[in-house]
Amino acid sequence: MIRESAVSVPAMDNDKKKSSNCIKVLQIAHGMETFGGVESFLIQYYRNIDHERVVFDFLFCGNDTLQKIKGDAVLDDSNIVALQDLKPGRNRIKNYISMGRDIHLYLSGSPYDIIHVNTSNIMLQFTIALFVKIDSIRIAHSHSSKPVMANPKIKDQLRVFFKRLFEPGCQYFIRKKNDYLLACSGPAGRALFGQQVLKSQKFSIIHNAIELRKFSYKKEVRLRIREQNNIDDNDRIYGYVGRLAESKNLLFLIDVFDRLHEKEPDTRLWMIGDGPMRSQIQEKIEAYGLSDVTVLWGEKEDVSAYLMAMDCFIFPTMYEGLGIAAIEAQAAGLPVVASDAVPDEARITDLMIKVPLKRDAAYWADTIEAFLNNRAERCEHDREIIDAGYDIAAEAKKLENFYERIQRKKH
Repeated sequence: MIRESAVSVPAMDNDKKKSSNCIKVLQIAHGMETFGGVESFLIQYYRNIDHERVVFDFLFCGNDTLQKIKGDAVLDDSNIVALQDLKPGRNRIKNYISMGRDIHLYLSGSPYDIIHVNTSNIMLQFTIALFVKIDSIRIAHSHSSKPVMANPKIKDQLRVFFKRLFEPGCQYFIRKKNDYLLACSGPAGRALFGQQVLKSQKFSIIHNAIELRKFSYKKEVRLRIREQNNIDDNDRIYGYVGRLAESKNLLFLIDVFDRLHEKEPDTRLWMIGDGPMRSQIQEKIEAYGLSDVTVLWGEKEDVSAYLMAMDCFIFPTMYEGLGIAAIEAQAAGLPVVASDAVPDEARITDLMIKVPLKRDAAYWADTIEAFLNNRAERCEHDREIIDAGYDIAAEAKKLENFYERIQRKKH
């Protein structure tokens, strides 16, 4: 059941009250424009957690970004609340205050064992830590790192300067008010909680694991997808999967592909995902005359199959907590060329290399071409993914045990 409220927030539905024997967890997230990395993390873990032991409810400070899976059985025992206090883009202090009050109001009528806040937005984490005053276990979880700007504008430099003045105090408050601090990587942890967090007993890494069985490379799937799209097996497809957002540096990706296509006219670019940059990306593709060899697929359910059909994954993101898309690509046996903003933890196999963001599109194109020309025959890399701790079946059980352990510790 989906409920939306900007002022009056209802308590938990009586028909969805959870068994007294299971741990009740409220997952709080930003709720931006579309289903994104945080939502994917939460749903993938929830699909693999025993609902007789742990149940999730979801509260979004902005939009309900689970709409795309509305009706999915995984949400049958979950309440979902969208406050709509935060809007896409920058929000004013009054938006955060309204959000804090609404969360406090909701929690006053809906008891939870654990409050798990999933965002790297320091203002959002700070506000929730300030307003939430209930006797529940509190977890702050960082899912991304700080942006790396290749050529920052003066206004961006000033914004970063003023942010850094207040950041240490906010980080200290978040560390103090939360019982546990989680992150998908070391850089993501430092970004939200400060450098000191790596030595804190409160801090742990929770891997953004994947459904390995789905992504494990299968040549027959590759051939099927390419046949369906009339693409010869020898033609090279470059690809990207993720939100079409400014932070992903996708206009630069078009520059890189333009240079690759000049060298190899039979190459194509497939981009899977949606977001606010879609129209700008489309305009640049048309301006470069690449419309016939570029496809913006939008959001797709069978992402793994399209990864198997690709020949190289290009990921020039300006900041990333981990880079789960890069891990999925490696699981599919796909060579990955990523920016140096992607944490080292994402490099699980020798399929991935990193290129500095400060280098131009021509350098990226030359690096990609040289990297691909030296690759061995494509194969699956399941054992490396499992050993690195990115198989969802095993990692979800660890999170389930973590919730139970901290619940027992409290009592």
